[in-house]
Amino acid sequence: MAKNVLMIGWELPPFNSGGLGEACLGLSKALAKKGTNLTFVLPQKVDLHFDAPSGYVAGALKYAKRIKEIAQKAVPDIIHSHDWFTFPAGIAAKEATNAPFVAQVHSTEIDRTGGNSPNQTVFEIEKLGVQSADKVIAISQMQRNILNTSYDVSPEKIEVVYNGASFFEKEKLPPTLEFYKSAGYKIVLFLGRITLMKGPEYFVRAAKRILDYEKKVIFV
Repeated sequence: MAKNVLMIGWELPPFNSGGLGEACLGLSKALAKKGTNLTFVLPQKVDLHFDAPSGYVAGALKYAKRIKEIAQKAVPDIIHSHDWFTFPAGIAAKEATNAPFVAQVHSTEIDRTGGNSPNQTVFEIEKLGVQSADKVIAISQMQRNILNTSYDVSPEKIEVVYNGASFFEKEKLPPTLEFYKSAGYKIVLFLGRITLMKGPEYFVRAAKRILDYEKKVIFV
C-alpha cells in the first residue's frame, strides 16, 4: 500500500533561489516514481509573482500556524520537513496528526557560518526541530557528526542520505574549453556559490597544489 507523505518545503522550482528547491524536486520525483502519494506544501500560494517571506524566522513561525489544517486534510503516514525554515511547521503537523516526523537537514547554522557567531535563534529552531523529529536525515557523515556533537542528536537517530544527481549528455563543450580539451588539458569545474559553506577556498588551494605537479589542467 502506498504511503501518504506530507512534504513541507520552503521552495520548489521554478519558485526557488538555491539548491534546496532543486533537492526537494529531485526527491519528490524519485518518491513519485516509487508510487508514493506525495503532498508538497510551500509557505504560501504561488504564482508568477511569488516572493518568499521576507523575514525568515517570522515566516517559519507563521508557516507553522498555517500547516495544521493542511496536515489534517492530507492524512499523512509520514511528515518530511526540509531545513530549519520548515521545522516548526513539521512539529506542528506532527502534533496535529500524530504521524512520524522526519527532519532532513541540508545545511546547519554551524555549516553556514563555519561556527563563527551563528544566529542563535536559527540555531535553537534547528535544535528543537532535530530533537523533536522521529528520524533525522543528514546529507553527509560530517553533518551527522555536527548534529550529534552540536545539536545533541543521538547517532542512532540520524540516517545519512547523500544527494543524488541527474546525468545528461551534452553534445559539446563551449568552443574555448573544446580547444583546451583537444590540446590535452584536463578541466576541473567548481560549481557552487562563492560562500563559506561551499568551500571555494579549498578549490583554489587544490588548484595550486595540482599545478605544482601538472601544468595541463584548467580550473573553472
